[in-house]
Amino acid sequence: MKNFLTVLVTLSLGLGSISCRKDSSDNDKAPTAPLALDFQSFNVKPLSATNFEDQCKALESFLTAYVQTYLPQTTLEFSKPDLMGCSNYSMTEMNRLESTFILRKDAEEIRYSYFFTSYVDEEGRYKYSNFSLSRIDQNNIEIENTTPSTVEIFGDKIKNLRPTLEVWSNCDDHDVLVFNQRALDVYKKFTKNFGPGNSRDFIVDPAIKAEFTPTSDFGGTVKILALDAKYFELHPFLDCTTSECLLDGLTYKFYGHRIVIISKPVVGEKGSTRSTTKTFLMTPSDIE
Repeated sequence: MKNFLTVLVTLSLGLGSISCRKDSSDNDKAPTAPLALDFQSFNVKPLSATNFEDQCKALESFLTAYVQTYLPQTTLEFSKPDLMGCSNYSMTEMNRLESTFILRKDAEEIRYSYFFTSYVDEEGRYKYSNFSLSRIDQNNIEIENTTPSTVEIFGDKIKNLRPTLEVWSNCDDHDVLVFNQRALDVYKKFTKNFGPGNSRDFIVDPAIKAEFTPTSDFGGTVKILALDAKYFELHPFLDCTTSECLLDGLTYKFYGHRIVIISKPVVGEKGSTRSTTKTFLMTPSDIE
């Protein structure tokens, strides 16, 4: 019996040591995820410190610096603007930056689709960001991100582009910026300058005079007090054919540095409603 127990103990210990060696070997072979590379030397601002109106330029600066630093002899090309070269837009509670760009070296080409979305809280700060960088084909269909051939041609640092761009893009817990100021501060200054009783031109040419009354930090009601007759020449302006129609029922919303004026809802034949919008760009002089 004693010899039998000794055999069992020895066998058990042997199996245990074999199992440990197998796990250790598996861990040694586990692939390591690419890490973000240093971009502090690029002399470019992270997206969190960039004005909303400058985000496309900031993305181009970051990618240009990354290619020059880590992907020698590679060229960077953005798709044409009408093919999603780069665009940034905001929908009050959400900001989105998206772009399609191409990296080329020798006869090899990598086409990427990038987007970054971040929601904005009631204090005008970015929250809950969502990042994506996908390799796509000529038909904008997602394909395998990196292959041995692309790494061989572009170099190993091509694998680090995604995590580095993700770190650069992160805006969580940062203020939305417009004209080098907190967006909410800009909106307050704008509505103060263009509030009831103001004598300023909202649009200089063709002229529009308007009064904006905020009902929240991001929007409110607006009255078009006067406007150039040119706005009615080709079609109704905000579903109106007379200036009197524009004195009530209009609302507005701030989207980054954009101001969107929304017409009164129009009821269709089947009871559905629709609204027309006009978008105007805010300028630094509007908040001076």
